[in-house]
Amino acid sequence: MKKLLLVMITILIVYGALGYSQEALFGTRPFIQLSIEFSTMEAGRETNRTVVLYSRTEAGITDVYTRVENPTFLRNLQFLSLGRQAGQPEQWVRTSSGLRRLPQSSQGEALFSSAVENTDIILPVLNPVPKESAALPPEFSHLQTYQAESFKFFESPDGLRRYYKGEQSGLIYGFDVYESSGNRVKTYRVQEIQVVQGEVLPSNAIMEDTRSRRTTRLTVEEVSFPGVIPARFFNPQALR
Repeated sequence: MKKLLLVMITILIVYGALGYSQEALFGTRPFIQLSIEFSTMEAGRETNRTVVLYSRTEAGITDVYTRVENPTFLRNLQFLSLGRQAGQPEQWVRTSSGLRRLPQSSQGEALFSSAVENTDIILPVLNPVPKESAALPPEFSHLQTYQAESFKFFESPDGLRRYYKGEQSGLIYGFDVYESSGNRVKTYRVQEIQVVQGEVLPSNAIMEDTRSRRTTRLTVEEVSFPGVIPARFFNPQALR
């Protein structure tokens, strides 16, 4: 593992890439399978969830399915996001109380008792921000800044989301979420990266949400690039 500050010049929950610009939280391969440890601190208490994530990207559209693997009594906790070429993604969550489709005007729903929300999973279409007008955090001073404004699914109650992307890898090294008042309410930061079969992915990242007062460390423990992922993983009826 290499520390982020040593490798960023050489180079994405509660993942995604919309369009053909190949931005991603967890890699740009057509099919990806990950095992991620979610360690969440809230009110001085830590909870741990091992989550398996499957993603497929076809014709620039990304679908993501993820569920809790451990502890086993929480395996009913599942999340599915289906991208759309035009319009908002369709998203569902399954809990012990049943299957529920999330409204497109969702203001953010925590996944697996973490700081990761459904609105963090799929990236919106990102617009480059001129460097001279961007107040970049020091650790991202050499990266390109992108932002999403007035994008319904991601906009309410937030006024802006700003992303920091590695141009060569497409990896999102971090993002900030702001309320319409201008207050920053959430941050995501990759702290370590790994390279698997030439693909740059996070190894450790931290999500902090000042509204819920939750902080979640995401540790990517296993990575594979299967030739295909069965369609049943992306079928809402299979979540029942």
